Amino acid sequence: MTRRAFSLIELVVVLAVIGILVGLLMPAVQSARAASQRAACQNALRQVGLAVHNFEAAHGRVPPAGKPGPGKPDRVLSWMALVLPYLDQEPLYRQALADCAAHPEPFSASTPAHAGFATPVKALTCPADGRLGVPHVFGEYPPAAYGSYLGVSLVNDGVRPSRLADGVFSDVPGIPLRAIRDGASNTVMVIERPPPDSFRAGWWYPDQTYNGPVGPNVTIVIAGEPTVVIRDDTCSVRTPFGPGRTDNPCDRFRVWSLHPGGANFLYADGGVRFHGYPFAALLIPASTIASGEAFTPPD
Repeated sequence: MTRRAFSLIELVVVLAVIGILVGLLMPAVQSARAASQRAACQNALRQVGLAVHNFEAAHGRVPPAGKPGPGKPDRVLSWMALVLPYLDQEPLYRQALADCAAHPEPFSASTPAHAGFATPVKALTCPADGRLGVPHVFGEYPPAAYGSYLGVSLVNDGVRPSRLADGVFSDVPGIPLRAIRDGASNTVMVIERPPPDSFRAGWWYPDQTYNGPVGPNVTIVIAGEPTVVIRDDTCSVRTPFGPGRTDNPCDRFRVWSLHPGGANFLYADGGVRFHGYPFAALLIPASTIASGEAFTPPD
């Protein structure tokens, strides 16, 4: 019996069906990948929240975000570096203490960099950002490790520009969790913000929030629209929460993430929630620790 071959029309139909199936499958694969990365990022943030809580249990306060200065490590190291022992990074923390003793001045381009300055820490990076597994260089500075998160230090409601309310990460020596009178489950503690492609912001190790062209690094001021504008030599950026791009260096002042549609937020009770960009209208009352606003996080 003679075997019948495919006709050209049949082959075209089969290829068209395969193309349609692939076209239908790809969005589902991309959606599943995005959901997986978002969940992995939430797990990393939970580790950070647990580390902050363990630090507070041991020291009676959360790690501070004070002004850098010579002397004690909490004047040189960021709050992220101070919680290293609670992120299974005890050896790196001990090295940081030794480096602080040898070079107590805050890091600058003219002083030796600590070993931790160029050491990536997995728990401080969102898995959605594949750039952060290795150090990067900005300008004249030596190679540095970067993180995906910023602690909330101050809040400006945009109505009274001179009024700055406290966030969770305050000046030295830091606050106890009981000082969060608005409720730990109602107060945002850490936000997402990918470093820009220029890598002029996002150092996780030194306690230098903003240093000339570099920053914000470890904390952020949540500022309200429409009257409050953050400026530097090149940027005039309205905040606090909206879509951003890594190729726009000015978006380093904005709360945003690489996840579609919104970002993860770590609350002071250690819980992590994903909020869409309409949450921008609620971020001001969500970020203060004791301003008395009526606020309940959306599900």
